[in-house]
Amino acid sequence: MPESIPEGRTMSTVNDVSIGEVLDGTWRLEAMVGQGGMGRVFRATDLKLGRQAAIKVLSTGHLDDDTMKRFEREAQVMAKLRHRGVVTLYSQGRAHGVPWIAMQFLEGRSLWKVLGEQGDRLPPEVLLPIARQLLVTLAYIHGQKLLHRDLKPSNIHVGP
Repeated sequence: MPESIPEGRTMSTVNDVSIGEVLDGTWRLEAMVGQGGMGRVFRATDLKLGRQAAIKVLSTGHLDDDTMKRFEREAQVMAKLRHRGVVTLYSQGRAHGVPWIAMQFLEGRSLWKVLGEQGDRLPPEVLLPIARQLLVTLAYIHGQKLLHRDLKPSNIHVGP
C-alpha cells in the first residue's frame, strides 16, 4: 500500500470528490470547470468569506507517492509567489485521501479557447498585450529561481 493513502484505507476505499461536497469545512464544490490528465478543477464557494475559488483535485488514478509529492510541492511553490500574473493559493488539503488545492478563481477563458474562437490566429493588437503580460510574469517566476514546467495555451488565462 502506498504511504500516501491514509492508514486503514486502500486504493479501493479512496473516494473521489463530488459536486456539492464541502472540503475542509470551507470550500463547497459547485461545478467542474476543467479536466486534465492528472486531475480536475472545480468552481467552489468559500463558505466563510463568500468568495469564489478554483479547487484543483488530483485524480484518484494518480495517487502514487511521487505524483502526490509533486502536487503538494506545487502548492508550496504557489504559496510563495505574489504577482498579478500568478493565481493566489488559498489552501490545500485532502478529502477521502485525495489531495486538493484551493486557489483564486479567474473569470475569462484560456488562451486555447481564445485561439479557437479566432481561427488559431490572433491579431497583433490582441496578441501583443497577452505576450507582454506573459513575458513579465515569466520574468518574475524565473527571478524567483523557478521554471514553469507546463506552459501551454490551456494554462494561460485571458481575463475579461
